[in-house]
Amino acid sequence: MIIIEVIAPATHEDSIIRLAKQNNARDHWISSRSDKQIALKILVEKDRSY
Repeated sequence: MIIIEVIAPATHEDSIIRLAKQNNARDHWISSRSDKQIALKILVEKDRSY
């Protein structure tokens, strides 16, 4: 397994989580958040990280 970190505008949070779920991510969590930006970590199988 690997962790992919995504740093993006806070307005994209729902879209990123939706994409993680659609691609069978094992888990996801927000590691930091501000009004303008979020950092999400997504746990995936190594063969799904292409």
